[in-house]
Amino acid sequence: MLNRLQAPAYQPISSIDILEAQSSTLSNGIPFHAVNAGEQDLLRLEFVFSAGSWFDTKSGQSYFTTKMLAEGTTNLSSQEINEKIDQYGAFLDFNSGFDRVGVVLYTLNKYLSKVLPILKEVLLNANFPENELENLKNRTSQSIKVNMEKESYVAARRFRQLVFGETHAYGKNLEENDVQAIQKSDLTNFFKQFFQLGNAQIIAAGKITDSVKTLINEHFGQESVRLVQLDTNQREFKTVFKSEVIERPNSIQSAIRIGRILFPKNHPDYFKILLTNEILGGYFGSRLMQNLREDKGLTYGISSQMSFMGSEGFFVIGADVKKEATTQAIDEIYKEIKIMQNEKVGAQELEKVQNYLIGSFAASFTTSFSLADMFGGVHFYNLDYDFYKKYIQKVQKITSEDILNTAQKYLDTDAMLEIVVGGK
Repeated sequence: MLNRLQAPAYQPISSIDILEAQSSTLSNGIPFHAVNAGEQDLLRLEFVFSAGSWFDTKSGQSYFTTKMLAEGTTNLSSQEINEKIDQYGAFLDFNSGFDRVGVVLYTLNKYLSKVLPILKEVLLNANFPENELENLKNRTSQSIKVNMEKESYVAARRFRQLVFGETHAYGKNLEENDVQAIQKSDLTNFFKQFFQLGNAQIIAAGKITDSVKTLINEHFGQESVRLVQLDTNQREFKTVFKSEVIERPNSIQSAIRIGRILFPKNHPDYFKILLTNEILGGYFGSRLMQNLREDKGLTYGISSQMSFMGSEGFFVIGADVKKEATTQAIDEIYKEIKIMQNEKVGAQELEKVQNYLIGSFAASFTTSFSLADMFGGVHFYNLDYDFYKKYIQKVQKITSEDILNTAQKYLDTDAMLEIVVGGK
């Protein structure tokens, strides 16, 4: 009989087979990366441009250019684009980030020949109609106003400003006056400069047959390409190490952000800080969760995480708490950090978190789309598949002494910024 009081035996994961993306080029030299996986006739086709806000010469250029791509072209209105895409059950998505922009098409394989001309029209002939731009500006302004009422949103914005500086590409926020200043010519110029096929890489995931490759090459591999000169030099920034309280008398809660500048994803200490972060606040059973949620009841949730951009990264602890509990919550956060800096992690806790990280890692390779995302997670950070092949080994090799040293090196509270929005 099954004993439900006894945990089932588990088998530690020692290795994982990863289906790698196969890289080639279209006839005109556009990089083409294919993750051929899955039995369903489903395809995700992503065009990745080096065209994020890093390349803005005017705040909002990348964001608005990306969001406006499907709002009208030389030959099609936004309504016609939407109707044609919807007709075939396809979907277009547009993602604008700090370093890159993604234009993503989801479609059934059998309709690829029908929807590729629409995607091509969007990528080559977007013309940014004035009326659609005004509509987007109004929606964006309203969204900023609504979000600025949220303590957590304001805290996250201010945190990045202090980490990188208000004028640095990673620290600058889109303000309402930036939205109003955007003109059609700003988008047209940005589009002509950065949304060139010579500045694109294609990542295809799903059931990728020879006919799929042929169709993609027929539509995009025959176009002339122009290489784009990119400013990829590191830009200086100055972190402001300070504690700041943004008072909101009518708020019933406070948003807390505590953290610091870190390093890029390809740093040799990446795996050590990964495991250190996981123990501190990276998963539901973390120390911060056990202390502030389970033991003290100060918050519904608290987490610590690392965020990585192309050339930098940062570490941040975030929580929303009742205003009257703010000071106590901050004290408990620093208390847990100090414990990690002065006491070695026990063998049982270390093994549990190592197994959790490895299990989560193994579960991330379950679909063709996630495999494509994992490819991007190394390809665009000057890494290769060795990062994944050595993942389990590197996590398992980390010792309690490594965690102690890493906490002392990177979690120094004197090098932390502290932002509170709401009040203490």
